[in-house]
Formats: sequence, structure tokens, C-alpha cells
Amino acid sequence: MNTSIKHITTYVQQVKTIVCVVLVISLAGTSCASRKFTALPTQEINKKIRFDVTIVGPAELLYFVYPYPDSHTVHIDWKELRKQNQYKITLTHTNLKDDSIAAYKYVVYAKFDGVHWNISKILRAHRCREGRGNTRWNKNPCL
Repeated sequence: MNTSIKHITTYVQQVKTIVCVVLVISLAGTSCASRKFTALPTQEINKKIRFDVTIVGPAELLYFVYPYPDSHTVHIDWKELRKQNQYKITLTHTNLKDDSIAAYKYVVYAKFDGVHWNISKILRAHRCREGRGNTRWNKNPCL
């Protein structure tokens, strides 16, 4: 009987340790993402696109978030998430004509119901030019 209680106690402690490790890893991942990106409001853009049936794809949707130029310095990529009709859309604009900011990155989460788009999250990050700040994706001001 005593041995069984020890085994159960050891098992419970192991489970608690695993849960704590998982929580620390998941919280660390969240804080890393929040340190790299700035969350932007979605309400105004969603009001603009609410009844716009001319938006046929993710690239057209992104234009409402960031009116990008028609240029080889803009790269747009998207993938459908596990939930049907939900997308993660990424825009990277490099070689900016700015003396401190080298590039912008936007990550947009959106849902398409077959007629209308709805944006649930917009994240923005930038890279500074060499000697003007952080050259990795971040949200801190460039010099």
C-alpha cells in the first residue's frame, strides 16, 4: 500500500513538472512574438471591407492593410489554416526608400466566408538598416 502511494505521488509530481514546462514554453513563445511584432487595430479596416465583394484573394485584402506598391520588393505569401477558410497572410516589403527602416513585415489573420473577408489580427514588424538599430524583425524604433 505504501509503495502504491509513493508511485502515485511521484507520478503526480512528474505530471506537474511536465505541465509547468509546457506552460513556460508556450508563454515564452507568446512573449517572443509580442516582442517582435506590434498588434494593429482591425476595426476600421473591417468596416471598409465588410461589404466589399471585389476582394477576391489575400493579396487584394492586404492592400487595405498596407497599400503596397506594385514592385519586385514586395512579397506576399499565404496559407489556409487548419480551420477551413481561415488564412495567415504575410507581406514583406524590402528595400524601402527610408534612411532608417530597411523592411516591413505584416502578418494578417483573416477569414473568408465565400463572399466577405474579416480580419481577426494584424501584426507589423520592421528591420532597421545596418547601424540604425536592430536588423532583425522587431517593433523597436530605428535610429
